[in-house]
Amino acid sequence: MDSGIFNSIFTTQPLADTWNGWHVTAANPDFDFVSSLRDSIDREHLAEDADLFSLSPLTSPEPTPPPSPQLAPITLPDINFEPLPPNAGSSSTQSKPTPKDRKARRKSSSRAARQKKRDGARESTYGHYHVRKKVQERYINNAEAIECDVEMEKADVTSTAYTAKDDGARSRKIFQLDEVVGENSKYNFKPVSWNGVDAIPIKDESGNLVTLLAGCPNDSNWPALQAQASRALEERRHRCSIPKDKRIHRRGAFTALATGVSHGGGQKEPRNLSNEGPNGLVVQELNEMEAFKRMGGFASAVMASWMPDLYRYYADNLGELHDKNPTLRRVWNCSIFSAATYNFGPRTCCFKHRDFGNLPFGWCAVTALGNYDPTKGGHLILWDLHLVIEFPPGSTILLPSAIVAHSNVAISKGETRYSFAQYSAGALFRWVDNKHQRAADYYASLTPEELAEVEVKNKARWKLGLSLWPVLKKKGHELS
Repeated sequence: MDSGIFNSIFTTQPLADTWNGWHVTAANPDFDFVSSLRDSIDREHLAEDADLFSLSPLTSPEPTPPPSPQLAPITLPDINFEPLPPNAGSSSTQSKPTPKDRKARRKSSSRAARQKKRDGARESTYGHYHVRKKVQERYINNAEAIECDVEMEKADVTSTAYTAKDDGARSRKIFQLDEVVGENSKYNFKPVSWNGVDAIPIKDESGNLVTLLAGCPNDSNWPALQAQASRALEERRHRCSIPKDKRIHRRGAFTALATGVSHGGGQKEPRNLSNEGPNGLVVQELNEMEAFKRMGGFASAVMASWMPDLYRYYADNLGELHDKNPTLRRVWNCSIFSAATYNFGPRTCCFKHRDFGNLPFGWCAVTALGNYDPTKGGHLILWDLHLVIEFPPGSTILLPSAIVAHSNVAISKGETRYSFAQYSAGALFRWVDNKHQRAADYYASLTPEELAEVEVKNKARWKLGLSLWPVLKKKGHELS
């Protein structure tokens, strides 16, 4: 820096000419402050350049700077300070903490400690939710179920009950509301009005919980999260790279990307679902969003609360799967499900189908998103239960999607609908039961006696799975 700039700032006149009070006298009158400062700046720049471009900044020692000039002791004049008033420096609202204040602080600290403990469990354990007694008494024990005239024990599953049977039915029709409900309807299914908030269970003739209208958390920010998730899917849909022959599939005519862990369909072992090119970045961005993470955690908490035995079955088996193979990546640690699918719309209305590759006594969680009138369209049609359910944006429904055929009612022109589903492939549970190997290799390793025991377990698995569903005794809702 030019010394003239310094000279224009720092006067060269004696301090006594401009200041009548006390002043500092340098020990060395010949000391040139400007030159010393300029040299110091040059040394700093050289040191910074060496640090930026050196592969190892410790290869040579730093140069030793010259000693700083010694200053004479400073003598301050006597200064009389005005004493502060008794209450100065503190507002009138500040006061000594009362016992009530200390109790509130301890309570807040305790809550924070409990939350930290829960977060730690979420990171280290597969399936950490435990239903609290107050929650069970308030929401679950007092819930009135919708009754339907069906017996789910008769569902069509494979001999080992790891998957359901593919009935081969394929449909590309999207039904209007008046085609499935009402006297003039061919099907005359029962309509279910639902606000998308309150939980409503659905049970079969034996009282088994077969579908749960889970609702949404009691959170004033939930509508904003729903809007954020919808906007994220809409904004990223155009970035997805989907071949033309994959844009219409057996579930519907909309773009869909899956993430998580899967097995089956010719795979030799469980693997992470891969999305190449721009699809991979889109999925990564969505997985990192707080909105989808919270939706995933909410569905898992609901499953733990309403179906604790089934939840524990998932946690034990899928937890072992991930312990044995650390390369398998969970979508979110707060979710019990092994995989998730983003349905990008903009008019996500599913064809009638069953997800027969999922565990037949397992559950799928579907969250509706978008901007549509749920009283006029977007309903969830449960074909085997003969029900048509209003499905408001932001709400979640859990159902055994492998054995219950389901689809959606069409939405109106100008409306948008997206969805987000979580599920687990039945073949993952088979892999764990087969000691983490292919069925052929596992059976070949067994003695005749062991093979006979496995066959007995295979035949009993469907009954075992149904025993994990809760049986509801309370009188149900009356449907019109």
